[in-house]
Amino acid sequence: MNICGVTIASNEATFVWVNPDTGAFIAGAKVSLADPYSRADTQQTMELVRQYFVANKTGIVVIKKASTSGRFRAAPAAFKIETIVALAASGEVIFKSAQTFAAYAKKVKIDPSLVPHKYQQDAYLVALTEVG
Repeated sequence: MNICGVTIASNEATFVWVNPDTGAFIAGAKVSLADPYSRADTQQTMELVRQYFVANKTGIVVIKKASTSGRFRAAPAAFKIETIVALAASGEVIFKSAQTFAAYAKKVKIDPSLVPHKYQQDAYLVALTEVG
């Protein structure tokens, strides 16, 4: 089963799937929650995320936790997306703090050509924290 790294910014989540043994990039996706106060939009987003997890044979989901305080505090929609992702996963869900991710990112330098799009690099690194 593959590992999925997830980063969330505002009302948008970036997903990157990697091979659990090699860390090789498999696929990426971006999902947004158009209206976080709409039940229909929430259900539609959850179903889309669930379909991505099934299609990419997801075993572990690693989510970079949204900041709860400070200048860079996450928007309320970010917490809703975090919950949607966690509930849509059928396997293990791991939340990693920004500090854990930053420490790992300092240790590991990735070749940008390994990931098709620049916006996917953080989610790729989040997924790599569980490889091996």
